[in-house]
Amino acid sequence: MNTTVEERDEGLVLNGEKTWVSRFEDASAGVTWVKFPEGLGTVIVDFDDPGVEVSNHYTNMAGHEQTHYYMEDIVIPSENVLTRGEDAFKEQLKALNWERLAVASISNTWALAALEQALEYAQDREQFGQPIAEFQGLEWKLSEMVTYLEASRALTYRAAEDAVAQGRVPDPLQTGAANLFSGQTAESIISEALQIFGANGYQQGHPLEYLYRLQRGWRFAGGTDEIQKNTVARWLKRGGVPSLLN
Repeated sequence: MNTTVEERDEGLVLNGEKTWVSRFEDASAGVTWVKFPEGLGTVIVDFDDPGVEVSNHYTNMAGHEQTHYYMEDIVIPSENVLTRGEDAFKEQLKALNWERLAVASISNTWALAALEQALEYAQDREQFGQPIAEFQGLEWKLSEMVTYLEASRALTYRAAEDAVAQGRVPDPLQTGAANLFSGQTAESIISEALQIFGANGYQQGHPLEYLYRLQRGWRFAGGTDEIQKNTVARWLKRGGVPSLLN
């Protein structure tokens, strides 16, 4: 990361860039991770500052616009400094646990939407004189979708409930596992729902075709699958199996 904040006569001065920013056009400011002289931290950057220059707008697979912009000699007011100092990075990582839990919840929502569409279609679509939902192969497919979705929701809810009950941020191991499992599960459920629809669901403009593209991006949000695996393994090694029994 090469976005930095330096101490100058005029105050804290930021220089750097930020990319893959969603909904830039709807926001007036953004949280930016930076390097202070003593280490990592976070600040708020006002987008109307003359030092903010948009480089490009990208359109991702889901059709959403993401922005890449540069920041040059932006003076950061003290009230716009969110975290700084020796413990700043730890505080930033804690905040990521909320994001990862939110991503898991979103993935579960898309999976539920896909399951609902698949069930309705399977009950309405008839082949060989009966709804395709009556065929054992489809029943097994639907039951597996439900089972994995319920497991994913349970992981997500437990992480949230434990955090609220104990008055703390969500547990890194729990949120990493929930983020990892929900992202993969939702993609699988949406894919299976599309399989039930067949060619009908594969057409551009169909809700499942859109969900398929949309969900793929949520396996990057809050950290990639590989980062989630690293997080889960690191916390497991730190606390051991007994930590899972709490």
